[in-house]
Amino acid sequence: MGNQKDNVIKWSDVPERWSDRHDVANSILIEIRDPISQNLKPTNPKIDNNNNAADTPSQTEVNLSRLQQCFLDTICKLQISQEKDTTTIVEAVNGCKILLLQGQSQLDQKSTDKDTLSKELQSVQQKIKTLQEEKDSLKSQLQIEKGNVTLLKCQYDDLNIHSRNLLVETRKELEKLVSSTNSELDFNANRLIIKNQELQTLHESEHNLRLQLDKAMDEILNLKSQISSSMDISGQHAGNATSKSQHQTKEQVDQQPIWKPSVLLIGTSNIRGINESKLSPSIDAIKEICFTLDKTNEYILGYNPQTPPAVVVLHILTNDLKTKTPQNCACELFALISTIQEKWCEVKCIISLATPRKDDMMHHTNGQIVNALIKQNFYGRHYTELKKFQLIEHNNMYYEGQANEDLLQNDLYHLNDKGVSFLASNIKQAVHQILNIPLPPTRRPRSQSQQTRKR
Repeated sequence: MGNQKDNVIKWSDVPERWSDRHDVANSILIEIRDPISQNLKPTNPKIDNNNNAADTPSQTEVNLSRLQQCFLDTICKLQISQEKDTTTIVEAVNGCKILLLQGQSQLDQKSTDKDTLSKELQSVQQKIKTLQEEKDSLKSQLQIEKGNVTLLKCQYDDLNIHSRNLLVETRKELEKLVSSTNSELDFNANRLIIKNQELQTLHESEHNLRLQLDKAMDEILNLKSQISSSMDISGQHAGNATSKSQHQTKEQVDQQPIWKPSVLLIGTSNIRGINESKLSPSIDAIKEICFTLDKTNEYILGYNPQTPPAVVVLHILTNDLKTKTPQNCACELFALISTIQEKWCEVKCIISLATPRKDDMMHHTNGQIVNALIKQNFYGRHYTELKKFQLIEHNNMYYEGQANEDLLQNDLYHLNDKGVSFLASNIKQAVHQILNIPLPPTRRPRSQSQQTRKR
């Protein structure tokens, strides 16, 4: 192996120029030629077996020159071949160097990758450790949540049991309430039957009294005819007896009460200033203040007079408009009218529409809406055909389409004395109109008579 290393031609030992290479070849040939020439110098000419003389020295020189040229060509060819082999070897060596450098770089890169992978391995191990800790914490939280779920389930079961018990108790109370309500309804139905019977008895007694009154009037007329036919009876005694009987008959007629139709006036605080006894001499008015439709319904159901009223006047819309819509107010008013009709079939109803106000434009607008709804449902229906219903629109309380402030108090909602007077006048006219009773003559105010005199 050592000899092979020594025989390896180095690239630095190879001459770079061709002249140098030629000189080397010449020197090699000289080294080869000298021993050969020494060996080839003839001492004596020799004759071969065929008796041919040997070559002369000049021929020997020529042969040597040829041999030298052949050696030189051979050495050059060997040199060229050796150069090619050397080039191939150098290229292979360079390729090996390149591969070695690439391997070194790959080794360095792998070393770097190893460090990087080591760091990544450490980070992954750290992450695994963190995830393990999170897993442990989640396990503990899961145990806690399981305990909470169990607790909530127990609470839900308790609440469900309590709700069921409460539902059972509520059902029992509702059953008791329904049974008590049914018994109360039965009791009220029996009372209603009894009251109807009493009412029928009162109607019959009234009818009998009217018959008795007619009979008494007939007797009075008969007595008058008997008196006129007995004029031929002479004497003061007969005259005295006749005058006495006439006086007694007149006293009996005067003692009999004059019947007046009863009017039930139900309304809000705006009717408080109306004096029902002075409303009209032709009627017997009864006033009751009810602030809402519900209170009015309760009062109607509990009001049982001996003689049913001939007319019911309702002025009850203004307060309900603060808490209810106009549509609901109109529906409840119609339901109240139906209740009144069912209780007193012959009664006549007068609806006093909402009076104008200026305290709140929304309430005033709602009043106009409910008035329009009531008029829309009344006009053109069976109410006007039966002539049992009438509306009071209070148009004289408006001035240029707005509420007249002269008729309102300082709160711009309640009516003052003048406004109450207008309201009473409108109600009086509607009552006389629906009962077909002529209005009593009114006296002129003193101021008007004085103005007439001045004119």
